[in-house]
Amino acid sequence: MWDELKELLLGLVGAGIALGALYLFVARVQQDQKVGDDDNDDNQAAGPAVAGHQVLRADKEVKRAPTRFTPGGAPSVAALYICPEAGAQMVRVPQIEAVAGRGLEGDRYFLNRGHWSESDECEVTLIAQEDLAQATAETGISLEAGRHRRNVVTRHIDLNELLGKRFRIGDAFFGAARPRPPCLYLQKLTEPGLARALVGRGGVGVHCFRSGPIREGDSIELLNLSVGALLRRAWQSRRSG
Repeated sequence: MWDELKELLLGLVGAGIALGALYLFVARVQQDQKVGDDDNDDNQAAGPAVAGHQVLRADKEVKRAPTRFTPGGAPSVAALYICPEAGAQMVRVPQIEAVAGRGLEGDRYFLNRGHWSESDECEVTLIAQEDLAQATAETGISLEAGRHRRNVVTRHIDLNELLGKRFRIGDAFFGAARPRPPCLYLQKLTEPGLARALVGRGGVGVHCFRSGPIREGDSIELLNLSVGALLRRAWQSRRSG
């Protein structure tokens, strides 16, 4: 009898410990959720934040008029920007060397000194001049002098057309484009509302797979990388050389 009573008491103690652990776990989850909600409340001026990188994405409350791209113009580079390290001011350059697998020579991500290096970096980032102009028109926030913190400002092209495709800028080849939404870090370097102004029009991130110089004014051209096209390109290059 005493043995049975002992087992019953031990069972009750074990159950109590398990319930206590469960209570502490639930309380911790609720506290973490409250902290996350408080953080999001603090960032309402910038928009919804995603944990980790605090990326801002378009939501139902963000109504964007479609960007108008000037018809008839050839897609090209309007401006080029780099900076040597995270947080440094963007510098406009007339020409830069794109290096396969690394990005733009002298830029922070080429040098592995970017804010997102080793986590969520893009070798090269592009943003449309028309999107910048519309964002400024809607918000009054200046996006001149590289305040958008993208490398290549384009014109006469909807960058969504590049998603999943390969293309050339000048003598360099790029591909694997993906959307590059703005983040709260961008806002910390500039002013309140700037990141929010770029929600839905933050540009794209790409990687370079053939090195070469790119310049302001260079054309942007989608690539046909079929075997026949590559052979024709090689033959034309051989003849011109």
